[in-house]
Amino acid sequence: MAEAAVVIAGDILLDPPAALDGALAIVRLRETPMADAPSHDLARARIPCSGAAVGRIPFRLVAAVDPARDYSLAAEVHRDGGERLRPGDLLTVEHHVWRPGDRGAVELRTKAIT
Repeated sequence: MAEAAVVIAGDILLDPPAALDGALAIVRLRETPMADAPSHDLARARIPCSGAAVGRIPFRLVAAVDPARDYSLAAEVHRDGGERLRPGDLLTVEHHVWRPGDRGAVELRTKAIT
């Protein structure tokens, strides 16, 4: 099948809202292959963020997808703006399936790493 360009928009949800100063949020669209095969990123958004009580971080991804394949979305919030996850950073802990026919805003819930 031919690949088609799609726009995926939504929010990373922080519960509870967190104070972010110089943080970096990363959202990835991953192709989800067969069970034993590694996944790889098709699109990635890096979003600098700051604020006193941030509860939502909006994101937008553009990717070329094949309607016959499976995909998932994942998010991370690096509170220190660095590249490595550390205790206190946030990430999605649930598998969030995304399909090329999905419409509407996406919400990616995160939990703090302890």
